Amino acid sequence: MNNTHSNPCFRCGTERIISKRWEEPMYDYPDSPKVVHIEKICPNPDCQKLVDAELKAQQDKKDNLRKKSEERALARRAKKDYINTAAE
Repeated sequence: MNNTHSNPCFRCGTERIISKRWEEPMYDYPDSPKVVHIEKICPNPDCQKLVDAELKAQQDKKDNLRKKSEERALARRAKKDYINTAAE
């Protein structure tokens, strides 16, 4: 049975390599199951810099959308509270 998986870089298509691997216990007791984390990167450093920049831009965009959504929710709650107190 072949357990190899392909993980190409989404920019250049070369096979990504493992840069970091670590294990963390799932719970705070002895002999708990462990979660294995594997971080893979593109072997081309110039390509990896571009990938990191793209991922950071996507994360920043997602964070901004989440922040705006939370601000709108606070505004809706404040408006609802104002209407409820004015009606009393």
